[in-house]
Amino acid sequence: MRTHVTLTLSTFLLCLSTFTLSSTFFSCTTAASNKHDEPQDLVHSSCTHARYPRLCLKTLSNYAGPTNTPLDVTRAALRVSLAHARRVSKYLKSLQVAPGSYGQSPTGKRQRVALSDCVEQMADSVDELGKSLEELQHLRPETFRWQMSNAQTWVSAALTDGDTCLDGIVGDGGNGNDDEKVRRDVKRRVSDVARVTSNALYMINRLGEGGAGKGKHRPGAGSASKN
Repeated sequence: MRTHVTLTLSTFLLCLSTFTLSSTFFSCTTAASNKHDEPQDLVHSSCTHARYPRLCLKTLSNYAGPTNTPLDVTRAALRVSLAHARRVSKYLKSLQVAPGSYGQSPTGKRQRVALSDCVEQMADSVDELGKSLEELQHLRPETFRWQMSNAQTWVSAALTDGDTCLDGIVGDGGNGNDDEKVRRDVKRRVSDVARVTSNALYMINRLGEGGAGKGKHRPGAGSASKN
């Protein structure tokens, strides 16, 4: 009888120890999982009210850089916009100098003029988005409002340039099937830039509303390192 009690007590202690270890392991792995999910949660909450939320989630969820703070997410959105604008700018220039590489170059005079204007406007967009990103990489608490205003102005100007490009392309009647094909392709690509840039502007406005003085974004802190 004594042996049975001893075995039972030993079994109970073993089970208790196993349960404690399992609980500790579960708590640790859950905490680690929650910590790992935090950046994605921030991306999701940041994109919820963007103008194009699904596109925002798609582009930022696949972003390889840091998205640990609102400032990180804003920079990421701006980098996505800049990357798209650069690709479209390169594509438009290719239509002028190497028609066979990316598609058929427009043949009509009006179409060529519209394309030339679009090339210039998209080049301006790339420059303006680059300036905005540079500003966000050097934010300082004492000049936060002024720097955010600069970033908003440049991104808004980039959107205006894209709209002007689209107006010229869409408003041109085209000259045959090849011109119409080019027109549709340019419209699709430039519209894509406009959408990701609209999302970037939303992020910048959202960051600016938080303010430097509230400590939410802490410009100049460790999270504001260059990338």
